[in-house]
Amino acid sequence: IAPDHLAFWSYANGMESPLSLFLFSLVIVVILTASDRVGAVVASILMGLGVLARLDDVFILLAILAYLVRHTQEIGARRVAVGIVVPLVFILSYLAYNIVTVGVLMPMSGSAKAGLAIVNNFRELVRLALPVFSWDEPMFSANRMLSYSSFSENFIREFQMFFPMIVCSIYLFLRRRDWFQGFPDIFSYIAAGVLGKCFYNVAFVSLWHQGYWYYAVPVIFSNILVALLVNELLNILPFWLDVGGYGRLLSGMVLFFFMTFLGNAFINHKCNERSGPQRQIFAERESIKKEMQRLGCQTFLEFDDGFISWATGIKSVSGLGLALDHEAFMARKNGTFLDVMERRGIRLAVASGDYANAFRNWLKGKKWLENQHLWGLLPKEFDSRTISEISFREDIELLVVEISSAKKSEAQDKQP
Repeated sequence: IAPDHLAFWSYANGMESPLSLFLFSLVIVVILTASDRVGAVVASILMGLGVLARLDDVFILLAILAYLVRHTQEIGARRVAVGIVVPLVFILSYLAYNIVTVGVLMPMSGSAKAGLAIVNNFRELVRLALPVFSWDEPMFSANRMLSYSSFSENFIREFQMFFPMIVCSIYLFLRRRDWFQGFPDIFSYIAAGVLGKCFYNVAFVSLWHQGYWYYAVPVIFSNILVALLVNELLNILPFWLDVGGYGRLLSGMVLFFFMTFLGNAFINHKCNERSGPQRQIFAERESIKKEMQRLGCQTFLEFDDGFISWATGIKSVSGLGLALDHEAFMARKNGTFLDVMERRGIRLAVASGDYANAFRNWLKGKKWLENQHLWGLLPKEFDSRTISEISFREDIELLVVEISSAKKSEAQDKQP
């Protein structure tokens, strides 16, 4: 497996993951240390904050709320009311803020990515077992071999979806057979919440629209459950296989050195990997900014994840449709997105990496379909406009094009 996607894979990022993991860690600590009557209520409030860090963790919050309702008599009605109302106030305040500031309830990225995806996700799972087939060909066509790195990335994307589901299912199955009796009942509810979150993504979010950071909480909780399962297995060992205190000390040392090795390997990989286009774009950000200003660009249409705008400080509109205001989002769905951009005075588009190559292939007369993984993201209305390449920096894979409202000429349509 390629080191980018498994050996040195991380399920966290530098955006919401630290806060999400910190809050969920507090949830676990409170559950294990506070009394049953207080711990679940505080856990609910903390998880309400966690939802604001990662919205689809709402399934875990709903599971904790279900626990509160189920155990109202033991916890107390007032405490349960606090545990329910406070997280709801957090979430409703967030939704109200969205309405006031951008006119929509939820982030547009969710709307852009959502759709019935369960068939495609299971198809990719089958292809994982048949790695000789390419993504861009029918399942039983071998016109192109699947690349090594694509197979690795497919594996880790499938793994992060299904591993937490499998672990939580095993935990719930064994819990009903009197395993894990020394641990709080609320763990079962959290496991059900993790199952709900993962199943939602399997069913409604395409594999290639998911980021590895989606599963920070499910992965860390699954790790806890795996540790509990190992502990249960050790406890039922025959007495002559009992490792005793020295064995547990040795296993702890092995685990410590194993994690240290992986951590150092991951850091070394990140520090010494070949500089990718994003690093080079950041290094060249001032020259890129000057070129954009020379072209009179105040806002541009961006085809990547917002990195160019962040690096240069110039405003952009997401060409991928993942961060749009309501008007632009609806225009994109209705096929009038570029009309809205033209009305707003946006005539330049900037693309990086695969998106830049997709544009260049199209300008050479090739079809968008040859870049199938971009097909659903790039507006088809480009076909009715003239796109002129202004500059392309091969060293950083950065393309700048001008989009005009004029129809494409036959000469451009037939351009080899």
